[in-house]
Amino acid sequence: MLRLSDAAGLPTARIVTAAQVAVGDAVTAVGNAGGKGGTPTAASGHVVALARDITASDENGTDAERLTGLIQVDAAVQAGDSGGPLYADGAVIGIDTAASTAGHGRVATTAAQTGFAIPIAAATAIADRIVDGEQSSAIHQGVPGFLGVQLPDGAAGTTVSGVVRGSPAAAAGLRAGDTITAVGGAAIDRPDALSDAPAGHRPQDRVAVAWTDTAGASHSGTVTLATGPADEGVSRGPRPKSHVRAACGSRGPCSPS
Repeated sequence: MLRLSDAAGLPTARIVTAAQVAVGDAVTAVGNAGGKGGTPTAASGHVVALARDITASDENGTDAERLTGLIQVDAAVQAGDSGGPLYADGAVIGIDTAASTAGHGRVATTAAQTGFAIPIAAATAIADRIVDGEQSSAIHQGVPGFLGVQLPDGAAGTTVSGVVRGSPAAAAGLRAGDTITAVGGAAIDRPDALSDAPAGHRPQDRVAVAWTDTAGASHSGTVTLATGPADEGVSRGPRPKSHVRAACGSRGPCSPS
C-alpha cells in the first residue's frame, strides 16, 4: 500500500475480476523485467489457465511457498516483474507474481516462459484489509522490528551465518555459527519463523532471544529491536508481511495442479 500526499483527481485503473477472464484472452504483463529499472517492460501473451496452484521460490530455489488460485499466461514474465499489473483489454486482471521457464523451473531471460499472476480481486481484498488496519499473522502494519542476523542461502535451520554490525543481535552477543532457538518466547525452528518473529514487533520493542553457541552452551538475553537498513526513513504506514516470489520451484519445471 502506498499513500500519496497532495494527490487528487488521479485517473485509476479499470479492474476486471477473474470471473470475467477466459482462457485464450490476450494479456500484457507489465513490470521491471530483470530488475533494471527505467521504462517499464511489457510482455504479451494469452491466458492459458485459471485457478492454478504452484510452488514458488526465489531464483536459487530457496524460500519456497505454495501459491493458489493463480492466472496462468504464456507471456514472458521475468524476475523483476513481480508486483506489476497483468492487463487484458486495457483492464488490470492480476498482479504478476511468478514465472517458469519450461524444463528449468526457474526464471530465465531467454526462451519461452509461463507466467503466473494473482487475480486482482485477491490482491485488492488484501489491500482493503490493510486499509482497515487489520493486524494478523498474514498482515503486519507499520515498519517491522529488526534483529540483525543473516542466514545462509538455502538454510533449513536457524544457524546464523553473520550478524549485522551495530545491530541488536550484535549487542546481545550473537555471533556467526550460533543457533537461535526462541524469539519473544516463541520457539524458532525454521528460517521463516526467524524472519517472521521480529517482523511481528516494532522498532524499540524489547524482546527476549535465546540461542546456543557453537560449543552447545545456551544463552538468553533481551534486545531492543531496531529499524532495518531497508526501512530507514520509511514512514510507519501499512506494510504487508508477505512478499511474492520470482520463480517456480527448483525441482524440475513448475507443475500447476
